[in-house]
Amino acid sequence: MRYIRNIIIALIIVLTAVILRPKHLANEIVIQPPAPKPAPLVKQLASRAAKPQPRRLKMLATAYTASSEEGTADGRTATGIKVRRGVVAVDPKVIPLGTKLYIEGYGEAIAADTGGAIKGNKIDLFMDSKQEALRWGRRWVLVTIY
Repeated sequence: MRYIRNIIIALIIVLTAVILRPKHLANEIVIQPPAPKPAPLVKQLASRAAKPQPRRLKMLATAYTASSEEGTADGRTATGIKVRRGVVAVDPKVIPLGTKLYIEGYGEAIAADTGGAIKGNKIDLFMDSKQEALRWGRRWVLVTIY
């Protein structure tokens, strides 16, 4: 019963509004444009919008080991980390220290050392033994910089 009474009251209100509406508004339809979307609270940085593509360089690769002849007898790099496979010496003007790399024929590496003869597009790869370094020799490799 209460439900029907509420429907009747709502119907009376609507009909009253339609009947009492001024004649000049009777046939006029008012369309309002949608409200503009609010600006986002935090803008997305352009650097985070898309991952940068890896850069590739053709470099002349040589090898080194931990030895007093090469100045690495203490086993530390220019950045202070211990030398091990995967640590490479680079020219910091070409590849910044701390950069992750992939070197064809060698694998994943990190640019964590420098060398007196390492200038421009040269890279020096750490090897576990002198025999392994001699086997590597000097060769051109494709270096992917991440």
